[in-house]
Amino acid sequence: MPRELYEQPKDVFVAGFMGEANRVRGTLRRIDDRLGELRLGPLTLTLPHRDLPVGEVDVAIRPESVSILPDGGVGLAGAVRKCAYLGGLMEYTITTALGDLFVIDTVVERPRIVGTLVSLRLADHGVVPIAAAER
Repeated sequence: MPRELYEQPKDVFVAGFMGEANRVRGTLRRIDDRLGELRLGPLTLTLPHRDLPVGEVDVAIRPESVSILPDGGVGLAGAVRKCAYLGGLMEYTITTALGDLFVIDTVVERPRIVGTLVSLRLADHGVVPIAAAER
């Protein structure tokens, strides 16, 4: 149950309550009775639509579900805005077309300094559409 709540929160409150989560807006389109196509800025992902209505949705992205690649890699372009060394991991804030994303990386031997251009790839877990909250 805790894993399900963490990786598949029902709403914005649960996503935040269960730990750090980036919150961005996306557009959902159904492919079939289980899968949907989620557009996040320049990215398109195929994942379970969770019976959400077609259209604008909020998306919770866990910080450990984002991989940092060298600039020019296939993915979401970004630039390191903040970085912090925490022993066994690095914490980054990366500015992207989706907004600032909080990212956790276990590669500590080659930290990326502020201003470094990177590409981000989203994992197939920890990226979850949730019902759009009023803004």
